[in-house]
Amino acid sequence: MTQIRLLTLLLSLVVRASAEHDLQMVAWMKTINQSIDSLREMEKKTGPKAVALAERLGAAYEEMIGYWRQHGAPDAVKVSADGKAAAIVLAAAAYRGEEAQAAESIQKIGATCRPCHAAWRETTSTGKHRVKQRELK
Repeated sequence: MTQIRLLTLLLSLVVRASAEHDLQMVAWMKTINQSIDSLREMEKKTGPKAVALAERLGAAYEEMIGYWRQHGAPDAVKVSADGKAAAIVLAAAAYRGEEAQAAESIQKIGATCRPCHAAWRETTSTGKHRVKQRELK
């Protein structure tokens, strides 16, 4: 009986940890989405607000790099690293007032979403989305 309780407790901890990881990933994706939307709505993609949004994007991608490394997903690590690199270029371009470079970087950041979602996001039976747990370490 004690072994069953212990096993149940361990299983619930694993499920809870998995859900917490999902919540972190959702938060990072929302940060990226909101930042990209804000940048797209801006008439000029340069200046202090654009720099701040680029730095926010870079920070979110940095977190995602660590998440995917821990879960043994090198393809997702690469996509996240590409997003971070584009965010760094965006921050520099926005700071220097280089509108064309900033706009190009925003496009590159936006292009990181689809391949990662295609490989690592699934729809549950209830219609919600989650990270594909079965393939993670």
